[in-house]
Amino acid sequence: EKASEGGRYKEALSWYEKSLRLCGGNYECVSSNHNSIGVVYEAMDDDRKAFKHYEQALAAARRINHRDLIATNLFNTGAIYYRTFNQYDKALALMQESERMFRQLGDRKSLAIVLFNEGKVYNAMGRYDKSLTLFNESLALNRQAKNDQGIAVTLNLIGNAYAGLGRYDKPLAYYQEALAIN
Repeated sequence: EKASEGGRYKEALSWYEKSLRLCGGNYECVSSNHNSIGVVYEAMDDDRKAFKHYEQALAAARRINHRDLIATNLFNTGAIYYRTFNQYDKALALMQESERMFRQLGDRKSLAIVLFNEGKVYNAMGRYDKSLTLFNESLALNRQAKNDQGIAVTLNLIGNAYAGLGRYDKPLAYYQEALAIN
């Protein structure tokens, strides 16, 4: 993990692949390592390789019904369907399933991230009213957690969504609040 965080991606991949080989039939280990490998590939801007590992992580997590890993990898695959494959309906289906699971788990931090990204998909589809609903819920969760970065980026996207609706009187206040945080 430290190698990945330090930008030493090839080293991180080597460690995760070694760890994966040692997992044997431990599906939690398999899922966790495939997810980590996916995260590294995503950091290297190789979404296609990341996607393959997220799918493998999801399959392993489903075998043991590990709800946190399932929710995480539903989100990860959904994000790539949105960002790389431009398959918005598939992305939303996966993200919404992830959202339901994170709600059930009570994982508010992950829920805020999923809602934010669902909002981005709806924004890309031109469904600004729906994106505003999701962004506002994500914003509330980020405010509760005192997550300044999450607050700032969400405020910017709320401003963008209002602009998309042609409500040009609204964005400036959101942009200014975001700027004050940064």
